[in-house]
Amino acid sequence: MKLLKGMTVLVSALLLSACGGGGGELAALGPGNDSGGVGGTGISTSGRLSGFGSVWVNGIKFESDDAMISIDGAPATENDLRLGMIVRVNGTLDANGTTGVADTISYEARLIGPVTSDPITDTDQELIHFQIYAFDVVAKRDLTRFESSDGTFNFDTLTAADVLKVSGFFDPVTNTIDATQIERLQNLVDTPVRLFGVISMFDAMNMTFEIAGTTVHVVSATDLTDLPNGLTDGLEVEVNGILLMDGSVEARDVTLETDPFDGQSGEVRIEGVIRNFTSNSNFEVLGQRVNAGAAQLEPSGTTLADGQLVQVEGVLMANGMLSADTVKLREAAVDITGVIATMDVAAQMLSIELVTGAPTVSVKADGATQISDDSPLTFDQLMVGELVRVRGANDGALVLAHDIKRKDDDKVELEGPLSAFDPVAGTLTILGITYNVDAATRYEFDGVQDIVTDRATFFATLTLGAIVSIKDQLPADGIADEVELDLGDDDILQTQVEGDVEDFDAVTGSVTVNQITFTIDQSTVLVIDDDDEQIVDYDTFFAALQVGIDIDITDRNPVDGIADTARLEL
Repeated sequence: MKLLKGMTVLVSALLLSACGGGGGELAALGPGNDSGGVGGTGISTSGRLSGFGSVWVNGIKFESDDAMISIDGAPATENDLRLGMIVRVNGTLDANGTTGVADTISYEARLIGPVTSDPITDTDQELIHFQIYAFDVVAKRDLTRFESSDGTFNFDTLTAADVLKVSGFFDPVTNTIDATQIERLQNLVDTPVRLFGVISMFDAMNMTFEIAGTTVHVVSATDLTDLPNGLTDGLEVEVNGILLMDGSVEARDVTLETDPFDGQSGEVRIEGVIRNFTSNSNFEVLGQRVNAGAAQLEPSGTTLADGQLVQVEGVLMANGMLSADTVKLREAAVDITGVIATMDVAAQMLSIELVTGAPTVSVKADGATQISDDSPLTFDQLMVGELVRVRGANDGALVLAHDIKRKDDDKVELEGPLSAFDPVAGTLTILGITYNVDAATRYEFDGVQDIVTDRATFFATLTLGAIVSIKDQLPADGIADEVELDLGDDDILQTQVEGDVEDFDAVTGSVTVNQITFTIDQSTVLVIDDDDEQIVDYDTFFAALQVGIDIDITDRNPVDGIADTARLEL
């Protein structure tokens, strides 16, 4: 596992919206009600490209034969589009609400630039964290799509030497981009780059400013026509430019981040992260104000909040407010790997078997569900008996699938909120499926670095509703081979420092490593790894400390200097 050396600096002042520059992420879509054709109404939509055979976005199948397609402002064809790209579509929507005709399809990478930190992978090799400028990027093995001209770029080959184009959803609260598609570029120097943020430290004499932790140079050829009052601190902008040898950027253009629809009105579907939430009747997605006070929430009973990834459907009113009819949670609270037991293609329904002979889990897909193996699939290409991984939201008796991926694996897995458990009987129940544990079961607290624990400690830590993962080797017998309790930090980039202990003080609880001093207190999880990992108390940990001994310290986001985990390697 590669560790980030040094502190991760989170720039809270980067109040970025999830929309692109030069008129915003959706501004190029045009009026939502001006492109209605025969038998259709105008539609503007932005979201993940989830399927081909036409173009699927936000549950709508768009015919695209006559569409004008562009990628980063250049003319393109449908063959240039890739699964997972966040695209913008303007066109017409049929009366059925699920099909339409695209007039324009445009894609702009959310971020372009060099990886600026050592990538961190979690213990299970499911997530990889890295930085581009001051942005934290999270990629997921089975969900993020990886592209390169030579076909060699994937989850396992991403390195600190890469220059990347990233498409994904930005969360300004955590300064994190959840990557849906990443393309590796070939050259570092003179590579076009893109970054977003708030201008600071503007120097009118030298014509430089800082954005996203990077120095930007403004030259005579830089296009500033989108800035009516010129450059000034506090402007929220997009910068396109060229990466220089010293890591700074020479700007080709600087454009304002503006309201996405610029006063237009009509039918809208957008996918993005909630921000500035005050109530269901007042929040933002992609910088667009949303009123979902009367909207249907899927799953039912969903509590909306900042940071959630949602799909919003509704009508953009003349006052600029999006009046939502439906808000769909697009975060995966449930993760299942199992065998397809039954299929209903017409209803896009699956049942997934996790334990032979036990009840199955019902799964519902829709047009926004991303279905793939190494390439895009359609629902009817799945087959009974195949092993698939399903991620989605729990809606009572159903799992609403966000993505379905065909798998070649040797185990089934069930991850979701714990509905019941019995420490005496050794049972865990998720989605109505009950697993047993036995003497061979491995127990872990699941984070960026998993912590092995014992049965008593594991069950003592459980609470109803906690996210638990259960793994069972095929053929599945209902006895868990491994169980993990989610610590809730694996989607957050953490500061991790590994090195020799330089100094420590058991009285003050301080430990210095790589010239960085951390505080260890009663909240710190203390681990001694001597062939086997053991969680120990404060006194035992400091008794084992010596100058020169190898230590690994994790400080979660937000970084506060208090170690969340300290691990001695004996």
